[in-house]
Amino acid sequence: MFPWNWFGETKDFFQGMNPEQFQKIFDQWMKMTLPNNLWNFSNGQPPAPEGAKTPEESPDRGLNERVFETLEDIYIQIPLENKQLLRRARIYYTQNQCFIEGLNKGRHIIPLPALVRKKGARAAFRDQMLEIKIPKNTDVQISEIPIRKEDGR
Repeated sequence: MFPWNWFGETKDFFQGMNPEQFQKIFDQWMKMTLPNNLWNFSNGQPPAPEGAKTPEESPDRGLNERVFETLEDIYIQIPLENKQLLRRARIYYTQNQCFIEGLNKGRHIIPLPALVRKKGARAAFRDQMLEIKIPKNTDVQISEIPIRKEDGR
């Protein structure tokens, strides 16, 4: 019924696997693919109530950042009591994540709610708040996939 052989021999991979092994591999794959809130919800845990701190915002993570978006930009606000921390701070970002080093121990990864541009990001510190502004990528690239007809027409 399904054309599984399009992707090679997958039958051999699953043949010697018992259901517990398959479930373990599947759970690992889902945890890597889905955000924490969605993964917890799929495991029967209710979503966090409005205004409740998610694991990404919890104080034990260290930054207590606030991420929000406008029509054109994504903003990350991080409260800082000590301006001296900015001397060693480094901020990097990819299309969908922001990496912050030097504010606390280790590297903090902040997932972004939308894809962003490579250039044009700015960071400023004022009123005990580090504010990072990253422009959204509004250029959506769409590619067409041709459909191959099996009957030769």
